[in-house]
Amino acid sequence: MRKLNKDEIIELIEKLQRAEGTDEEQSEWIYQIENSVPFHQEIINLLFWSNEKLTAEDLYKKAEKNYNPIIL
Repeated sequence: MRKLNKDEIIELIEKLQRAEGTDEEQSEWIYQIENSVPFHQEIINLLFWSNEKLTAEDLYKKAEKNYNPIIL
């Protein structure tokens, strides 16, 4: 599976924010996000668990900014 670029990920975030698609489609979109960026968990947390009202692009930027990889 190819990795999505930033614009494609933002498009999927928008679809998820609008609750578009079936459960299967939404699960696939989340899977695609998970396989495209290392900060996918931050995206999911902001998308589903945050009370903040963010645009898809702002959500992406905040998730990217908040990402702190574990360096071994």
